[in-house]
Amino acid sequence: MVGGLVLGTLLAVAGIAFGSAVVPLVSIELVVVAVSAKLPDHVWAAVAAAAVGQVAGKSLYLLAAGSRIRLPRALRERIGGALGPTEPGATPRTALAGRWQRLRTRCEDNRRVLLATLAVSALAGLPPIMLTTVLAGLAGVRLVTYLAICLPLRLARFAVLATAPGLLPGWLG
Repeated sequence: MVGGLVLGTLLAVAGIAFGSAVVPLVSIELVVVAVSAKLPDHVWAAVAAAAVGQVAGKSLYLLAAGSRIRLPRALRERIGGALGPTEPGATPRTALAGRWQRLRTRCEDNRRVLLATLAVSALAGLPPIMLTTVLAGLAGVRLVTYLAICLPLRLARFAVLATAPGLLPGWLG
């Protein structure tokens, strides 16, 4: 039954990671550290589950910002009133919408800088990955490119965090 418990824990980690990516109320970093301390033989599986869950959840923001998935009607109306139309060449209805379109244009014009910032964000967490993901979506970054950048770097981030509990006794002892 131990295998079932481990599998359940790993599925829970992936689910928590996905949920925290969509609605950031829980720190997946703390979950990774806790699970790694409790299941030291399955650290790498926990790291992979967290990274896949996080990137899958953040991918929804990329797709929504790039208008590749349709948001629920209430959310579309709420966002649309503030940001105006997202189609290129559309006339902004508010000052915020005008600023949003200028930001989108800057992201499209500086694609290399945007992708480098996305990479730093995926690894270090600053700037917040949710922000850089939305900007990448606005700039039309393809999902494959996003996954190729974010997944390995999130794996690296969580791997470093997962090894932290093993380092503490050496530092404190």
